[in-house]
Order: sequence, then structure tokens, then C-alpha cells
Amino acid sequence: MVEMKWENKGHEFDALRVRLKNIDTKYYIWGAGTFGIAFFEEFCEEIPIVAFVDRNKEKWGRKLCGLKILSPEEFLQGRKDEIVIVSTGMTKSAYDQLRQMGLVRHKDFFHIDEISSIYMLDKYNKVYVSDLMLSITQCCTLRCEYCNAFMPQISNPVNYDMKFIQDEIDLYFRWVDEVNILGLVGGDAMAHPRFNELLSWIGEKYYPHKVKHLEIYSNAVIEPGKETLKMFERYDVFYRFTDYSGNSGRQNIEKITMILDEHHIRYDHAKFEDWFDSGYPQLSNGITSEDGLKKFFELCDRKSCHGLWGNKLLFCGMCLNADLIDYCKLKETDYFDLGNYDASKRIELLEYYLGYNERGYMEYCKMCNGGINVNTHKIEVGKQMKI
Repeated sequence: MVEMKWENKGHEFDALRVRLKNIDTKYYIWGAGTFGIAFFEEFCEEIPIVAFVDRNKEKWGRKLCGLKILSPEEFLQGRKDEIVIVSTGMTKSAYDQLRQMGLVRHKDFFHIDEISSIYMLDKYNKVYVSDLMLSITQCCTLRCEYCNAFMPQISNPVNYDMKFIQDEIDLYFRWVDEVNILGLVGGDAMAHPRFNELLSWIGEKYYPHKVKHLEIYSNAVIEPGKETLKMFERYDVFYRFTDYSGNSGRQNIEKITMILDEHHIRYDHAKFEDWFDSGYPQLSNGITSEDGLKKFFELCDRKSCHGLWGNKLLFCGMCLNADLIDYCKLKETDYFDLGNYDASKRIELLEYYLGYNERGYMEYCKMCNGGINVNTHKIEVGKQMKI
């Protein structure tokens, strides 16, 4: 286990920075999927990538982006001292297998975001980060019983003020030079009455030089109008929604996907067999030791839902929502304070983004059942609460 507790703030990735500067260092991408392909396309001219590695037997021996896809066994036989870049979303199983093969995290293998961010800082002096999920409204078009954003628990949901949102974004981009994905979330992001105005403001001011990709998270209930579709096209917006059709008759999936197809808008129509119960309203998930909480935090996949609220950058957006409903109040050690800009602390911001913090876990880790890598509490998808 790699503890994500700060021990040498501002210098946690010094060893990686040395290796990234070594022109003889070569790289494998672990995971021949969309994340791996995106990384290759972004960095193939920057660093020497040897091959892809994947656990799917059907992929072995094939070519991807001109590189061979190896089995883990073939990779191990031919490996010398290359860096392995873990690009799969199933980080726990990938980390476990790599460790069983004798590789050490933060020595032999690194998460894809760690390589991307540290490389861009050293090579281009840019604070480049993976994502920001920006909540713009507490209003939602559905009432899912096990919503891990706690929307049904908010008694008087509000749409966040435009100036508040704009000030938050402006402050964020004082620290951050480039974010790969800026996602607008809620609730249902499209429920905000000034959604078009906000999207246009972000697109004109920050896309594509600061925001590489814009994503919208919706419930496929609100049909995008003509002006919205024009902006989706102009800023190449990616529309994401989950299919709750087994439990909700309110979604307009067929009509909305038809409209998106007609306008060549990219979208992801996700349908899951199960959801995971975050545990609300439990007061403890049963993990009581410091080591247990640190291990839980390291393995949890919630690392792709960074949130922002009131000058506070949150590593896990769920911590923010738990705080807003007074379920689990934030501690100062849970967030990175963006309020007082200090250029010398940009590397500390990156370390926080990549998982390092004062305790090696968040206060909410004591109560939450976690994400897909650690959560065993499967529940029905999108079950609607009775009004």
C-alpha cells in the first residue's frame, strides 16, 4: 500500500520527475481501452511508449495505435526498467496484479493522471489536471433513492448564482493552466435556468485553451433546445446520462438520443446492472483504524470526481455534498484552499489533485462505502423515491 499522507509536501513526486527527464526511460500503457488510447494520442510524441498491456485474452497480439497489445506474462518477460502507466478505471484489480508481479507503486507503476500532470509541469511549467466536476445546481429531475450526491436529502434545492459560479471558475484557473475535462453536474445540470448562458460563458472564455473537453451530466429528462444544441456543437460538448428506464418513466431517452444523433453531438448512454450504496445515513462504515482508512482511500475510485465550492478544491466531490447536507462536515485537512494564490504551491496543488493530503484519507471516508473498487453493497439502479 502507498500511503497518500503528505510526508514531504511539494516533493512527493521528485523521483518520478527525475525519471521523466531521463530520455532513456520507456513506457508501457496498462489497459488497451479508451483511457489508454487517449493518453497515447496525447503523449506519443512526447514520451517513448513501447506497447499496451491488457488482461483481456482476445486483445493479445493485436495492434492498437500501431503498438502491440501484450499479455501481462509477455510484458513481464520482456520488461526491464520501464514505467508502467495504469490507464484502466479498475485501479484496484490492476494495482493488485502489478504488485503480485513484483512491481511497486510509485516506483514501477503510476496512475495515468500522475504521469500526465507531473510531465506537463516539468516540461511546460503547466498545471495540467484530469478533471473538475463543477456542481451548478441542487435541482434534479429525478429522486433516486440511493443518490450518492444526496440530492433527495436537500430540502430546499437551489440553482447556484451565476456570479458565484463564474468567480469560482475564474479563481480555479488562476491555479490551473489546463483541465482535461470540465464537467457540469447537479442535480441535473440542465435544470439550471441559466444553463445556456453559463455554458456560453465557459466556452467563450476557457474553451479550448484552458478546458480541453466540456461534458454535461444530465438525466435525459430535459430536452436540449435549439440554442443549447448550437452550443453543444460549437464547443464539442459531450453529453452523459444514465439509463434509469427500469425505474423511471420520466426519461426522454429515445427522443433525446435521436436529437443528439441528428446534430452529431457525442454522448454516452450508460446502463448499469447495479448501483452501489454509499451508506447514507450510516455514521460509520466499520473502518476504524488509520491504516484501514488510508488503504480504503488509496483504492477508492472516486478520484475522478474532484469538486469545487467556496474556494475549496475537493478531491472527492461526494465529501462536498455530504458537507452541504450536514451529514459529514468538512475538516480543513479535507480540501485544498484556493483562496490565497501562491505560485510556489502549485506543485502542492498537483499533489493534492493526485491524492496526497494531510491525513491520507478524508473525514467522509469513515462513513462512505466507497466506489466500485471497494464497495460491495450493490443496490437497484435508479429506484425512485415516493414523493
